[in-house]
Amino acid sequence: MELSIRVDSDSAVEDASLLQKFIAKQNLEGVEKLELERAPHQPGEQGLGKLLGNVLISIADQINVFKEFLTQLNVFAAKYDRRIHVGDIVIPTSKLTAEQIENIAIAALKK
Repeated sequence: MELSIRVDSDSAVEDASLLQKFIAKQNLEGVEKLELERAPHQPGEQGLGKLLGNVLISIADQINVFKEFLTQLNVFAAKYDRRIHVGDIVIPTSKLTAEQIENIAIAALKK
């Protein structure tokens, strides 16, 4: 499953880069792609494209993989005091319980 992750902050591009590095350091099983999202090129533009402040991730759609991913997002959110948006899912800055993470994972995987 491919997801776009947005960090809720005034410095979204810097925080997205920090989140990308944080996730990469966790060596999460099932993560196939992890990159910063860029705007598509406009006519006449060159280069890689402007950073949008989102992280794109391609992750296996298995419950245990997704639960570990959500746990790490919650750790990041609490550590850096940033709310994180994964589609319509909001990861708060407060610590989520294992049951809450499991419920979020189950609901997300059913979509």
